[in-house]
Amino acid sequence: MRKRAQAPSEQDLVQIIEALRRASPDVLAAALKSVKGTRGGEKKKAKKKPCRFRGTDHWITREELEAVCAVSPPMYAKLWRVCAFHALRISEALALRAEDIQNGFLTVRRLKGSRTTVQKLLVNLDEQIASGTYRLFPLHRSSAFLRFRAAAAKVGLRPDLRHPHVLRHSTAHWLLDSGVPLHVASQYLGHTSLASTSAYLNCGDTMASAAAAKVIRPATGHLAGEVLNPPSRTDLAAFAAASWENVRFPPFCFQ
Repeated sequence: MRKRAQAPSEQDLVQIIEALRRASPDVLAAALKSVKGTRGGEKKKAKKKPCRFRGTDHWITREELEAVCAVSPPMYAKLWRVCAFHALRISEALALRAEDIQNGFLTVRRLKGSRTTVQKLLVNLDEQIASGTYRLFPLHRSSAFLRFRAAAAKVGLRPDLRHPHVLRHSTAHWLLDSGVPLHVASQYLGHTSLASTSAYLNCGDTMASAAAAKVIRPATGHLAGEVLNPPSRTDLAAFAAASWENVRFPPFCFQ
């Protein structure tokens, strides 16, 4: 067993104090830094690991989703669409079974305390149902991660978007950016609180830059990217005639 360290005696403390008095400021600062956070049994607080999906820029467009599906095997492409169109986590999608689909409706049993929802099925899963497997997608979770990362890299998505959870984030953005009310989007996402859904209302840099490029007018007075048609010869002649009629010559020109 590890022996417990004994407390220093009074004589030891006096010697330590005298040594610190004679020490230079640099040595004293180093000594204090070495014992910082350990006095009185205090432990240094560990830094929280940064969240992979903190922020609101972790989503893709419908075009980017179709590009990812185009370079993925058919079963994985259908899995990506199920996750995106029904706001599923990858574990929730891989847990789907044939009995979860009844009369064209999908029952989603969500994880992490989210509510169970019943949604109109938006992806054709007849082939998966007819296969007779216990799960509609008999794949391992890590296999889905690796496949999505490879497909996302192939189509040029940013490294922080190469994770299947961006599909669920994308669903939230598609709904809210299309004007769907907050409580309706919250129900579709399976959120138990509107506060969870309202996090997607925060605008990221990518979204803000795209919106600004559409409406901000530079000093030239026209929209960025707008093509200006040059005036025709008829317009130039009319402008010259009107300008000539408004010319006022000074009196000395007629003397």
